[in-house]
Amino acid sequence: SLFFSVGFVIRRVEDPRPYRPLLSKLASTLRDMEVESQFLSKKETRFRMQNILEDILISLNSSSRGSGNSRSSTSAECNLLLNDANALNLKLFRTPRPPSSPVPDHAVPVLLRPEWQLHAYDWDLAINWIVP
Repeated sequence: SLFFSVGFVIRRVEDPRPYRPLLSKLASTLRDMEVESQFLSKKETRFRMQNILEDILISLNSSSRGSGNSRSSTSAECNLLLNDANALNLKLFRTPRPPSSPVPDHAVPVLLRPEWQLHAYDWDLAINWIVP
């Protein structure tokens, strides 16, 4: 039987749900590699595990910070060649931000003049687009 565990350490404010599929795929890939070639059991290949985990950390963090803010990016990915027969492709999809709060009625602009009077003035392009 195989006993090992894999986990990610994330910030307390982060939502852990997007990370579950990544952990599941990583665990199944490592399980398959252990069954096929004793990747975790052999002393010759066991030392590579730390390098693989560091590469996953660096790949996921660097691709999520491509725009300068890790929360503004909706996905991060990691593509690694683990050995001659196995590759690991992980993609993290962050949950979208919740919708913004409703706009109160007093914050919405209201047309105070008849529309035909507005066409008499030479407005800028934004007003012409809002009021046809």
